[in-house]
Amino acid sequence: MPYSKEDLDAYALDLQLVYARDWFMVAERDGETIAIAITIPDINKVLKKMGGRLLPFGWWHFLRKSRIMDEVRVGFLGVLPEHQHTGVAAALYMEHFDMAEKTRQKGGEMGFILEVNDAMNRGLEAMGARIVKRYRVYERQM
Repeated sequence: MPYSKEDLDAYALDLQLVYARDWFMVAERDGETIAIAITIPDINKVLKKMGGRLLPFGWWHFLRKSRIMDEVRVGFLGVLPEHQHTGVAAALYMEHFDMAEKTRQKGGEMGFILEVNDAMNRGLEAMGARIVKRYRVYERQM
């Protein structure tokens, strides 16, 4: 289900602290957006060093966050249905690998991929990823 503009605006405000321009990727065809990948550096290591506090020295760790964060989290990766299975997702995967090499990231995490999303799960496993959790959606018959 597509996000509303209000939802995306609220999410963008939440991400401002960890926003990294190079990790927001958009694929277009003839000026139309057909795929998007939004990845954020994992700020949890910084927050751990800060001890959850800005004072007395937590601010120093926050200012040095780019040196501490060495993993990323792919929050969204979506391709319009009519462009799925055309290699667009694979191109975004490759852009992620290239960006990881440039920024010296040692790992990453993709979350909330349904177990029925065979194409994405197979693609990730082919790149060496391993599934550590399974997400299912159940429907209740009324």
